[in-house]
Amino acid sequence: MRHLLVLVLLALFAVHAVANSTITYQGQLQDNGQPFDGQADLTFELFDDFDPDDSNVGNSVAGPISVNDVDISDGLFQVELDFGAVYQQPVWIEITVGTDTLHPRQRLTSAPVAVQALNVSNTAGAWMLGGNTGTSSGFDFIGTTDDEPLHIRVADSRVLRIEPAEWENETGQVYFTPNWIAGSVRNEVTLSSGATIAGGGRFGSYNLASGANFGTVGGGQANAVMDSHATVAGGNSNVAGGKSSSVPGGHDNYAGGDFSFAAGHHAKIDEAHNGTFLWADSTDADFSSTGPDQFLIRAGGGVGIGTDSPRNQLDVVRNKSGSSANANHVMVVDNTATSQGNVLGLRTNATTPGATENFITFKAASSNVGAIEGDGSGGITLSSGSADFAEYLRVADGAADIQPADVVGVVGDTVSLQTAQADRAMVVSTRPIMTGNDPGLEAGDRDGHVPVAFLGQVPVRVSGPVNAGDYLVPSGLDDGTGIGIPPDELTANQLPQVVGRALEDARTESHALVKTLVGLPQAAITASVIERRDLRLDQLESRVTEQGQQLVRLHEVNAKLHHELDRLASRNAELRETVRSLVGTHEQSPKLKQRIAKLEAILLEQSELAKH
Repeated sequence: MRHLLVLVLLALFAVHAVANSTITYQGQLQDNGQPFDGQADLTFELFDDFDPDDSNVGNSVAGPISVNDVDISDGLFQVELDFGAVYQQPVWIEITVGTDTLHPRQRLTSAPVAVQALNVSNTAGAWMLGGNTGTSSGFDFIGTTDDEPLHIRVADSRVLRIEPAEWENETGQVYFTPNWIAGSVRNEVTLSSGATIAGGGRFGSYNLASGANFGTVGGGQANAVMDSHATVAGGNSNVAGGKSSSVPGGHDNYAGGDFSFAAGHHAKIDEAHNGTFLWADSTDADFSSTGPDQFLIRAGGGVGIGTDSPRNQLDVVRNKSGSSANANHVMVVDNTATSQGNVLGLRTNATTPGATENFITFKAASSNVGAIEGDGSGGITLSSGSADFAEYLRVADGAADIQPADVVGVVGDTVSLQTAQADRAMVVSTRPIMTGNDPGLEAGDRDGHVPVAFLGQVPVRVSGPVNAGDYLVPSGLDDGTGIGIPPDELTANQLPQVVGRALEDARTESHALVKTLVGLPQAAITASVIERRDLRLDQLESRVTEQGQQLVRLHEVNAKLHHELDRLASRNAELRETVRSLVGTHEQSPKLKQRIAKLEAILLEQSELAKH
């Protein structure tokens, strides 16, 4: 059995110099459920009524029009029909294929009714399919004049509904603010004024604006705006729940706070978190806000600023050069607080960070040049190939040119190559790891200043051979060189002139650079000199003590000698008396006289010795 499965009325009008009532009719013919291919004789007739249960209901108002040998391909056909001006009333078309009349009749709507406009005597009040001329702005319109919405349909299904609504401001003024609902017939606006649903939606996944004055859903499906001025541009299952909140698209995002922004996948902003921006990557898990006015990003592939290939979680790239002013840095972190303004915090989850936990790594083009890292005991270490701590000191007016590694004399806060009358001698740093007293970071601000090493290992220009362990003092030539002094030869007068202690030998008679440990505690050097002096004093004191003891012993011997001499003197006296008696009483023989003379000589010698 043949039947017309689908009747699609395009109702295309040919507009000529004189309007006509010809319509183009398209349909699809099936034979036993399959599209018909071939030719068929078709008859068309219009009726003023229709009853699906009674084919005899209705009166013929136009036709019949027979069209023979209509070409039908895959069931589709098209014919041109002219029923005249019969569209002032509802009409239904009846089609007969050969001798078989098809049921039910089909209502002719929209376009055929427009034919009436072609035939009315005054077209000024009608909208023509080909467009109108002579319209008056503010007077001519398409729409309703009563308090009813305007509907536009496609394929007999609503695709746009413009409904009247009013909005009252804070002062009580009332404004006409219609709602615009396009897309699926299931899309809905409730409790709202001036809301817009621009499209999208489907059965079971419609778009919604509820309590959302001037809210907007741009499209997509299952999207909703739930507060005034909120926006969901599209996507799927997104909700803008806060006032003036936004969801640009994506899937399953929720902007609950006022003025919040949620985008991506599973981005969730709590209702209390006003002003928060949150973007979540494709990870299939919620990424949620934790407070108001946050800027949160979940980006598993990294965040790139100035680069499309981030190498880390955050990679900021910019080609920037110039002075050290803020505007010439790739990135500046600026805390504008006037007190207690903490600027940057770096955290590792290690309990006692060691050398493998780098808080900051300093990089050159192809290598690391330094780091701030844990020391394994609760502190940090600043690591670098640089070697000393220095401060900038001003070069004395008129001083000769000063180079790194030069020995200089310091007078007050100035330096020069003159060392003889200086307060102390120091050395100009070659590559300090830290510099203080910087006169300025802008170009040229350091002119007239040199970094002088206060602590660390520094190359020092020396003249003549130097042994490791020697103290370096100025050479006295005022040419920036030093000389080595063995520790046991350092004098007290040389103490203020000690630059440092050599860590290596220099065997050349000409100038050489010697790695030197500077910043030695002056008290330690002084103590060394004093220790050597005390040692010499101890030695002298020991010698004096020993000599004193020898003197005591000499005094004791001397006392004994005096005692013996006294005894000898007494015996000498006795002997003299004996000799005198012998001389006086006996006749002296020559021999006896000789003995007496010899004895008197001995007594005289002993008497002289006793006197000493």
